[in-house]
Order: sequence, then C-alpha cells, then structure tokens
Amino acid sequence: YNHALIDFSRAIQLNPSDADSYNYRGKTYSKLGQFDRAVENYNQALRLDPENADTYTNRGNAYKKLRNYKRAIEDYNQAILIAPDYAQAYYYRGIAFKNLGRYQLAIRDYNDALRYAPKKADIYVNRGIAYKKLGQYQKAVENYDQAIRLDPDNARAYLNRGIAKKKLGRYRSAISDYDQAIRISPYNARTYIGRGVAYKNLRQYSRALEDYDHAIRLAPHSAEAHIVRGLVYKHI
Repeated sequence: YNHALIDFSRAIQLNPSDADSYNYRGKTYSKLGQFDRAVENYNQALRLDPENADTYTNRGNAYKKLRNYKRAIEDYNQAILIAPDYAQAYYYRGIAFKNLGRYQLAIRDYNDALRYAPKKADIYVNRGIAYKKLGQYQKAVENYDQAIRLDPDNARAYLNRGIAKKKLGRYRSAISDYDQAIRISPYNARTYIGRGVAYKNLRQYSRALEDYDHAIRLAPHSAEAHIVRGLVYKHI
C-alpha cells in the first residue's frame, strides 16, 4: 500500500484537480488503518466531484471505522440520494444502524441492498445477525442458510448459524456448523468458545474443555474464554 500511496500522491501533484486520485488515496489510507487521513482525502475528492456516490460511501466507511456512525449514515444517505440503486450504500448503512443497536432499520437496509445485489452472501449474514440480535433465531438461521448456499466457504455464516442454533437448543447441529467454520477459518477463538458451550450443554465436558483451552491459546486475554472454562471445571 505504501507504493500505491506514492503513486497516488504523485498523480495529485501532476493533476491536483483529479478527484479520482484523492478517492484512491483515501481508500489506500483506509487500507492502512489511517482513517482520519482517508477522510481528508475523501473531503477533497468531494469538493472536486460532489456527485460521486462511491466517494460518499467510502467516506462513510471511514467514519464507520472511526465509530462516528452518525456521520457515516449521513454519507450513506447522500450516496443513496445520488444513486438510489447503489447496493453497497444500503448495505454499509445497515451495518452502521446495526452498530447503533437499531436492528429494524438495519434489516430494512439489508432488504434494500438485496433488491439490487441478491447474490451477495455477506448481506444475508448481516441480516441474520440483526435478526439474531432481535431474538428471531429461526429467521437468522434462514438467512445464514441462504448465505451458505451462495458461498459454501463463508466461515462467518457457519459461525453465526451455529450461534443461532445453539440459542434454539439445537446443539448437535450447532456443533456441525462450528466444525465447518473451524475447517474454513481455524484461528477464530469465538468459534471454539461457541462449540465448547454446545458441548457443555450436551454434558460433554471434556470436549468443551478442549475447545476452551484452544480458544485461550488463540486469545489469551479473552475474559469470556476464561469464564466459560471456569464454569466447565465445576463439572469435571
């Protein structure tokens, strides 16, 4: 990314009125985690090209990373005004609403995003998460099902479907989903914690302990992993 920054900066020197160069440099700063500098570049891009929905969406994403969800939503709103069929803007606005705990509004945006991008698995995953937060676990499972049909190697879909099934008391099926999530992404401590809880609920305490041990190796500072391991020790 540093080489990209050099090239985009040189392009701006050569043509300081090119909005795209600022937009690209902003995206590069975002990739580097320098979101304040990304915002500065998107600001300049929008001064030069104030009707660019992509730049508003990119700036919204930077604000979202800065946890300034209000400003992020304002940018997504503007992107949608300019391009009412822009699925990405609805999707990211849905994530911002989800992060604010406004799950019904998030679902509404995910619905709109799916109208324009019906084959994007991550939208179904995030809509499932919103339903899960509302306690509508079966609807959540249905969304994860659709995500997995579209993307059979989507670890987030398996992980979250496992969580929803666990909430429904479907522990063995949940374990199968956690198994798949681990096969695809073996370094996520949350997956081992979730599978361990399912094993504990089935009174398979030794297997639960193995999963908690693995989670702590991956995330030694996870308070949750230590708590659940402490609880399972009572049964051994």
